Amino acid sequence: MASFRPAFSGSQATPTEGFRASRWPLAFVVVALLALVVVPLAIDRWEAGIERDIVEVLEPAQELSFGLALVHARQIARFQSYLLSGDLASLDSYRQARSSERGLYDGLLRLSDQMELDVRTKLAELQRASTDWHVLHAEALGSDTARIAYLTDLAADQRRNEDLLQASNDLVEAIVERAQAGRDRMDRARSLELWFTIVLVMVALFATALVAGIGGRLRALVAEANAQRESADRARREVDAILEATGDGVLGLDLNGKCTSLNSAGARLLGFEPEELAGSGVHEAIHSGPGLDHTSADCPLLAAIRSGSTGRDPEGYVWRKDGAAIPVQWSLGPLMDGQRVRGAVFTFTDMREIQAAQEALRQAIRARDEVVAVVSHDLRNPMGTIAAAAGMLLDIELPPEKERENLEIIVRATERMNRLIRDLLDVARIEGGGLFVEPETVVVGPLVDEAVDLLRPLARDRGVELSQDVEDGLPAVHADRDRVLQVLSNLVGNALKFTDHGAIRIAARCGEGGGVEFSVSDEGEGIPPEALGHIFDRFWQQNRSDRQGAGLGLAIVRGIVEAHGGRVWVESRLGEGTTFFFGLPAAAEKSARVRAEARV
Repeated sequence: MASFRPAFSGSQATPTEGFRASRWPLAFVVVALLALVVVPLAIDRWEAGIERDIVEVLEPAQELSFGLALVHARQIARFQSYLLSGDLASLDSYRQARSSERGLYDGLLRLSDQMELDVRTKLAELQRASTDWHVLHAEALGSDTARIAYLTDLAADQRRNEDLLQASNDLVEAIVERAQAGRDRMDRARSLELWFTIVLVMVALFATALVAGIGGRLRALVAEANAQRESADRARREVDAILEATGDGVLGLDLNGKCTSLNSAGARLLGFEPEELAGSGVHEAIHSGPGLDHTSADCPLLAAIRSGSTGRDPEGYVWRKDGAAIPVQWSLGPLMDGQRVRGAVFTFTDMREIQAAQEALRQAIRARDEVVAVVSHDLRNPMGTIAAAAGMLLDIELPPEKERENLEIIVRATERMNRLIRDLLDVARIEGGGLFVEPETVVVGPLVDEAVDLLRPLARDRGVELSQDVEDGLPAVHADRDRVLQVLSNLVGNALKFTDHGAIRIAARCGEGGGVEFSVSDEGEGIPPEALGHIFDRFWQQNRSDRQGAGLGLAIVRGIVEAHGGRVWVESRLGEGTTFFFGLPAAAEKSARVRAEARV
């Protein structure tokens, strides 16, 4: 496969680009001519709609509202004439006006669906006022006695008449206002049509002038084509040299996602010869493998190629020829030939060394934070206790027994700090591979007896029974006596943290394959299965909300046991208790001083 050669164009425009650039003024002219035809037609339709609204809705509604106002005035006059004279002819005229009123209402209701909300509201208010007026006057139509009684409150009747006439006038004014607004819209539409025509004609003339200018520019561009071609050739050669020298893999792709080129760095990383990938699909060749969560249908690489867009994944993978997955940071960009997309460029950077360095940095930061947290938490409390007790001794005259009590508090806090500092130093030695043990021949029975004697008072204070079970005939072990006592002390102390009642047992028996197997078992709450994998990690605690100690005891236990060439493990069931095991070599197997490197 040839070395990668992307299409490259100089900074100057090519003749092809010039022809393409001339398209927009031509399109501009076409759009302007179309607009000269379409815009007047659209405005004519707009004007026709406005005129139809005025002629078919607003003007008929205006006439009906005038007629309705006249009918209401006549009804009021006929009713008052009937009240004053009792003339039956006036009553008949009133009833005829009532019939005309219904017809006018029906006409207005049909037209109101095509009018604004305020007109419909005014019409509804007028209907309500008219209905109330007729209901209130219906009693006076029954007899002369009712008519004469009605005359006693002419002032109230006058107010009702005025309300009806006002509602009728409000409707007339609303409809007249809408009709005038329609006429105003008609005038604006005609004025807008004129201005649109003037502007579009000017735009078309301007676009035509632009086309003439583009023609002259194209002639100049043709003369520059040869110079640009030479510049592009030089640029291609420079790009080839750069891509061969880069440490990142660079893969050329066509629009179908097929491989067209591969640089030397990419070939070394993928384990392919450049010619092997020629014509292969990029997804099938290097972007699919075990654990892949996408297929070729939703492959981000192919999706970016199809859309002609850029793509990037800082945590992606590629697969070598041998099937191995390599973490990479990849990016994909369109391969341009002038303004046309010819394919894509896929670049990928091997992230294995970077990820390893990042993980090492994260572990170092976690270790630093853990040490700072332990020191700040577990040293602050005893330091505060010492300061408080010493301050009391200095500032207050205390009886001898109180002075002794404060001194005992200071001693206990100091011992606690010493234990923490000793544990931190042990962990540091274990991590640095410098934990020394001085093994000697140690008899198991007396060793366990000494551990039980040391720890029984502590267990008694917690209300827990501490027992031992040493198998007969055990061989002596080759071990550092003090360090083994430290292991047993840490294991019993850990058991006491999680055992409120019951018993703790230290046992020893012959181990499989020789040596002695020690165990410390309790009847406490047990350890959840998900926590068993972290139980020997430094600073790790099962219940962080109830912090007891620094979380270093079990890490030190593992370091000491492994320094003796043994191993430590744990078995536990929730609600039934926990047993820690560790094995030590027999004295017959080890005789020289041991210096072992152990890491937690």
